[in-house]
Amino acid sequence: MAARFPIPIRNGFVLTAMSAENLLYLADTTGHVRSLPAAALPFSSREEPNPLARLMFNMRSLTSDFLGHRLAVSYRFANRVDFISVDGRSLTSVADPRRTRRPDFRVTKRGIVWRSGTHLAYAAAIAASDRYVYAVFCGCTEEERDRAEQPRLVHVYSWNGPFVAELSLHRAVTAITVTQDDRLLYGALRGQYPLIGEWVLPFASQERPLTVSDPSTQTKPASARAGEK
Repeated sequence: MAARFPIPIRNGFVLTAMSAENLLYLADTTGHVRSLPAAALPFSSREEPNPLARLMFNMRSLTSDFLGHRLAVSYRFANRVDFISVDGRSLTSVADPRRTRRPDFRVTKRGIVWRSGTHLAYAAAIAASDRYVYAVFCGCTEEERDRAEQPRLVHVYSWNGPFVAELSLHRAVTAITVTQDDRLLYGALRGQYPLIGEWVLPFASQERPLTVSDPSTQTKPASARAGEK
């Protein structure tokens, strides 16, 4: 069992584990490690008996609020986000409003090979403020992602679960972060050269359209579709 994606929180780290169970671990500064409650994985052994495929189907990404009291988990091949409190007293799972198909693959001597047209759900990019969780949603094929066409959508949730908005960006991103006042979103842009995009979020006190700062192209507007707040 190998731990991945350590998330620094106050007085420690939270780790996910590459295992058959959906395990999260909290390691404090004294070296003490304890497990955190987590929902059942999207793909069980009954749904996918191949252990390697099941491991890949259940790949996930993790973020926390500023103080590290709450965690959010998104899944690469499942349209679901989990919300977990570090104290273990709260656990909620929410289905994304967009649907994705079951991943399709074949097993070769070299391992798992995705078939053409297999769709990803969430990309490996998720960030949070104290008010919202921002998960980059792909809903795209591996081919679209490899051509740097996707992902361009950011799905916003409140910490108690409800979907808030879908933000549409004009450039694909590989990683994001947000300011704690929910005013700006920064993203690493996919492309030939390393660039950082800057977006003004619709949750800022001054309502302005979403825009991206990109020195290689003319600034283009993006849009936001509001959901239930």
